[in-house]
Amino acid sequence: MSIASFLRKYYLFIILNTAVMQMAAFPQNHLPLNLHNKENKPFQKSDSPFQLNKQMGLPDFYPLKNSDYVEYIQQDTTVLRTSAGNYPGLNFSVISEVLRDTLMSNGKTYKIIRWSKCANSVNEPPRYEYLRKDTSGNIYIFYNNADNLLYDFSKDSGQVYSSQYPGYMWIILNKYTVKGFGSLHSAIDFGLIDSAGVIKRKVSVIQDFGLAYYKGDINISPDLPEGSFFGAVINDSTFGYLLAKRQKIDWREFYPLHIGDFWKYKGSEDRGQFETTRYVWAVKDTLMQDNNIYTMLYYESYGGPYPGKGYYLERVDNTTAAVLGWNSVDSSSNIKYKFSSCLGDTFTRFSSIAFYRYDDKSYAGIYYFLYPDLTYSGHSFTKGLGLSSETFDGGYESLVGAVIDGKVYGDTTVSGVEKNLNITPSEYKLFQNYPNPFNPTTIIKYSIPKRSYVSLNVYDLLGRKVQTLVDGEKLAGEYTVNFSAKNLASGVYIYALRSGGYSFSKKLILLK
Repeated sequence: MSIASFLRKYYLFIILNTAVMQMAAFPQNHLPLNLHNKENKPFQKSDSPFQLNKQMGLPDFYPLKNSDYVEYIQQDTTVLRTSAGNYPGLNFSVISEVLRDTLMSNGKTYKIIRWSKCANSVNEPPRYEYLRKDTSGNIYIFYNNADNLLYDFSKDSGQVYSSQYPGYMWIILNKYTVKGFGSLHSAIDFGLIDSAGVIKRKVSVIQDFGLAYYKGDINISPDLPEGSFFGAVINDSTFGYLLAKRQKIDWREFYPLHIGDFWKYKGSEDRGQFETTRYVWAVKDTLMQDNNIYTMLYYESYGGPYPGKGYYLERVDNTTAAVLGWNSVDSSSNIKYKFSSCLGDTFTRFSSIAFYRYDDKSYAGIYYFLYPDLTYSGHSFTKGLGLSSETFDGGYESLVGAVIDGKVYGDTTVSGVEKNLNITPSEYKLFQNYPNPFNPTTIIKYSIPKRSYVSLNVYDLLGRKVQTLVDGEKLAGEYTVNFSAKNLASGVYIYALRSGGYSFSKKLILLK
């Protein structure tokens, strides 16, 4: 393992363990965490004994309905190659989907199963397998132009039977019970063994869910892919959350920006030399020149080598699943984060040299890491809380408390804050447009102290309305509106604001 890879994993270990300890202190009745990790998998082994009444027939271990869809989290042997090094063993979303029936050359009808990776960083074709279920519920595979028994659920532990691979046998390794999605299910582990009895592949099949775990392939030893069930759509019922492509997700849940929201972070910088605290408040919404509403976030940071305070603007575009930050230098927006439900997806921000890769997820959390890891930069987001942890070169930062949409989580005490955050406008006001005179566009700014209906129109000197700029309800805040007069003649015009029982008007001059 390279030094860069070791440090990346070390920092990730530190930040995840710190986050777990701090999250454990949050009030449990308010904590929206149901993490999908090694300690909290969708299926947990139960103490209940495996029960199978052969006289009643086999339960349905392996559903095969058209459109059934399962997502697996697979640690892959694929190596991501970059100028900074190679990265093996990355996580990917692997999708198994039942497409349709097909008649094969042996005269039997099989289901077409498509296996694929949905990541935009992957450029490989899907693979297909052909499965059928007999009347007892056992599964057969069409392989080498023949019908082969794949999973025999009637066998007892220790029993073996022929596999589709010459020289290899299937053996029943274990039968047990698991609890998942609110009920108990029978489970069976199968092993593919060679002539010496060495296990080359292991799979777990769970009643009503089918394949739930796999590791190994006789064709690619010793580095073997390993995949685990994450979620599914089976018989039109959905199990799990953040399924790749199959669920419409409101990404604002992973990045809340309500006015009044607050986040408190604790961390360390310069490899432990500085203990840090950072406070962030969502203070108001404001309309920017691109005609989108951004949330103004005020922050104060203490304890590090570069303490400070200031403001920045962000918004969540749920259509593109992106968090956009406003760049005041060139009056444009830039991608800060781009969410995805598909492990392995990537996005770039600020620079085309490095990119962020979607590297891990739970039902309530997602994690990104920077590749190549020049600064060991990683970000974790938790549903309902937003940014919950961050790693960077020589340090980390973890969320220890928050106020989200009025709900309080963890430690929200504030100390050392210098600024009074009463920056909500105190009055209705209409500002002079800028520039003035102008040709052909200008910016009009106004403020409202509370949520109000706003009407902003432009009139000629005869009192005729020439353009409506705003007509609707707005939240408290300062707003800017672009006014384009390219279709108007030069001259003096009046722009008028009506809101909250107040009305204001000012003159603007168009010179062409």
